Amino acid sequence: MGPALAAPRLKGLGTSVWSRTRHLVDGIPSDRPVDVRYEMGRLAAGLVVETVLNSTLSPETLSGLARSRSAVSAGMIWKYTLSPWPWLPAPRQRAFRRATALLDRASREVYDNHRPDPDGGDVVSLLKRASGDDRRAVEHDLYALLLAGIETTTGTLAWACYELGRHPEHQDALRAEADAAFGADPSSEGVRAELLLRAAGFITEVTRVHGIPFLVRRTRDATCLGGQSLPARAVVTLPLGALRRDPARYARPDDFDPLRWSPDAQPPLSPGPVLAYGLGPRYCPGAAAADIMGPVALAGLVHARTFRMARPGRKVRVSLELTPTPKGLSMVVAPRTPRAEGAVPPQGPGPAADSGAGPGSGPQTGPGVGSCPVSGSGSASAPAPAPASDSGSGSGSGSGSGER
Repeated sequence: MGPALAAPRLKGLGTSVWSRTRHLVDGIPSDRPVDVRYEMGRLAAGLVVETVLNSTLSPETLSGLARSRSAVSAGMIWKYTLSPWPWLPAPRQRAFRRATALLDRASREVYDNHRPDPDGGDVVSLLKRASGDDRRAVEHDLYALLLAGIETTTGTLAWACYELGRHPEHQDALRAEADAAFGADPSSEGVRAELLLRAAGFITEVTRVHGIPFLVRRTRDATCLGGQSLPARAVVTLPLGALRRDPARYARPDDFDPLRWSPDAQPPLSPGPVLAYGLGPRYCPGAAAADIMGPVALAGLVHARTFRMARPGRKVRVSLELTPTPKGLSMVVAPRTPRAEGAVPPQGPGPAADSGAGPGSGPQTGPGVGSCPVSGSGSASAPAPAPASDSGSGSGSGSGSGER
């Protein structure tokens, strides 16, 4: 899949994501509060299928994927952490089977509705050639791509909506950036993610604060790590949640501050140490596409709608699945309010001066759509420290679920 997902081939992806976001956002009700996790799941599934896989899904399948995403995610944790146990007809496991059957159906639809690029260099065409056009093998790969892409993108966009509701000043600034970059025409051509620096910083900060809390690996051979001898097949956990809140690297690490990623911030921060896409041989292959999809989709959302908490002050629970997602996040997604001519949107506080922020080691990853689940393991997630409520911030952790 590498050539199809390489940056040089993705020049037109921004325009495609912008167009499909505008189309999909039209389906979000504006006259009543909505479940943001469901709506962002529908948006994420549509974007992954239509802009990355060059295919389509029926409206019923699209909605079904959004509704069943949580059951698939939680079921994966159940399956891998309790794998020695036989299948039991418990409600959770029955829901998981129904959800995976729907994911199978979606994979078949993607295969059947695939529109190959003229040069045959798109993702699905490459998978077909690599497998000798073995339909079953291609559908297996599509299943994994749908699971990984929808899971991470849903979580990132849902948390982005949460932070838009908590910080209307950033919402206004993001909308002004989108207007300046693409104008008022919703069908803008030549949409480029590099014009959306503020949106990219917002997505990076969402990943830093709300991303996957840890990665798990096993040692291939006996080795020494940090002065500690480890045998082969030892389990090693990388605590991303702690790394991303390291006070030696980030000033006010518990605060949500996308301006810390501004090019004008002193000293400037590199998004590489956030490890949005993992690291090493299992670095997420969709990183370049995610760097475009996240900021452009966010810009498309705020360009069309205004996000407000349906119940200000109500705590939002953290659903701990393959990726943490906001549970019970109800918002009003109203048509955008026109800005008075000549009015200047609030810009929020100045760029943060983050102490101790060096460029770090590892690849210089851009702002991501969250760590790719394929980069982690099947182990259960743990809660990351998180803002305490809609109206303030703090830190906390729990078991099974947390509150924000």
